[in-house]
Amino acid sequence: MLREKMYDVIVVGAGFSGSIVGTKIAQKGVNPSSGERLKVAMIDGGPYFKGKPKWGYGIPSRRQMFTHIPQDMRQGDRAGRVVEGYTFKGVGGGSVQWGAKGHPPDDKDYEWWARETGVDWTKENMKEAVREFLHMFNSHTIPDNLLHEYHLRFRDVARSMGYKPEKMLVHKKNCIMCGTHAEFQPQCRYDAKTSTLLTYIPIAEENGVEILPNTKVEQVIIGKKGTQWVATGIWYREKGELVQKAEAKKIIVACENFGTPLLLYASGYGPKDLLGDKLIVENPNVGSHIDGHPASMGGVSARFEDIVVHEPGDGNYGFWFLDDKDSQGSDRLFMLSGAETHPSSFWGAHTYALSYWAPEFGHKHKDWMRNNWKVWRHISGGSFYGPMVAYSHWSAPKARLLPDRSFQFDHEHPTIKKRQKECRDLLWAVFEKMGAKEVRDDPAEPVRRTIASPAGLRHDVGSCRAGEDPKNSVINANFECHDIANLFIVDSSTHPRATSLWSGGAVVATVGIFAADRIIAKHFSRSQM
Repeated sequence: MLREKMYDVIVVGAGFSGSIVGTKIAQKGVNPSSGERLKVAMIDGGPYFKGKPKWGYGIPSRRQMFTHIPQDMRQGDRAGRVVEGYTFKGVGGGSVQWGAKGHPPDDKDYEWWARETGVDWTKENMKEAVREFLHMFNSHTIPDNLLHEYHLRFRDVARSMGYKPEKMLVHKKNCIMCGTHAEFQPQCRYDAKTSTLLTYIPIAEENGVEILPNTKVEQVIIGKKGTQWVATGIWYREKGELVQKAEAKKIIVACENFGTPLLLYASGYGPKDLLGDKLIVENPNVGSHIDGHPASMGGVSARFEDIVVHEPGDGNYGFWFLDDKDSQGSDRLFMLSGAETHPSSFWGAHTYALSYWAPEFGHKHKDWMRNNWKVWRHISGGSFYGPMVAYSHWSAPKARLLPDRSFQFDHEHPTIKKRQKECRDLLWAVFEKMGAKEVRDDPAEPVRRTIASPAGLRHDVGSCRAGEDPKNSVINANFECHDIANLFIVDSSTHPRATSLWSGGAVVATVGIFAADRIIAKHFSRSQM
């Protein structure tokens, strides 16, 4: 149970964003009235595996748990049209499960953010946040001599086609390249992969932050002072016990792109047409404008004979390039050489034996398995397999999340289907120029609504996006709610649009750092005394 009845700050969600903003506020912020240390609490619905960072060795409690995160530590099933979050549920959040790769925003992304909602999240304004992210997460690229021939050939072909390939940015420390880090199960038992559990959470504890795991926040308490709606606290339930109340001067919600609007719905904040008589404060933008990387790109597979395509769990590194439709970077495709080359490559021989590349059972199948198992020469070119494909700045209507957790998105929109066909043709050409023995269409469904990709979206953002105009946004550029005083939102839901590169956690962390600095400067600095 929370020790204090009144806090200066309560952060709801101690995941990627929440742990960063809570830590920095406790470390650098002060009570503007007294100059004293702030009372900060961070709350998360999952467990907290404590321990001091031991990069490349790991902490026993985490080494045991994170080799394969068990089902009861996930937030639920995101398959089909129902979303719940399907990432690690606990302190550290998505940073525990992310692939430890990706880039801060691209130059065009800053321009798109300003174009979309008018925020001043420019490259210049965010440069210090980017610098801190690159330092705290030990960001670097992989040397050529650790990359496979497949990656280098991809690079050379991209150059020959007029593109400008660059290396993927990865975020590890003392990694031994053990091969157990795969895209579908991207945990690291040795704590070589950076996470907020290793970078920010220890600093939070050193600065007196109270961390409350296994606790569900039911509602943000919204009341009225005069004519102004104000957030005054939370209702929470610890380990299934009775609902308790905690008060705070500032409430920061950081439950990510789906969890945040669902909590706000439960608190009475959102669209009138969805909340009905449960509505307290209306804002039709809550849960809307959801952007991401549509998972309908690709649909091509290839087979090589002269190169080994992949070693299981190599981490999805390599080279990437961008394919733009115009100078503004609209309808932008991101393509990366590294990937899990077949979903079965991590799960073992039994699934590889059942893949659509395998011949019918019999002697041919035995010979095929003997010659191919652990010497991968097959690559699936579908979305998020090799090459990885991300489609951003698309012009189709955005998605919407409903209170019953259903997800509305037109994945068959002509704009997306057209770009899907162009992506398929580009992948086909790349594979052929790389010397593939055979290239063919992937027989899988073009839209992969998977546990990691609700309704076919990855790196989803925007459900409570930032903007200068309350008519098309939920918070302002300083992460303050337009409609409710003392309520802040700091997570992926605030991003006006998905970014161009393979971004995900890298952008979430960068924006979280940026948000913390702005909140401290405006609300928790000595200059206000």
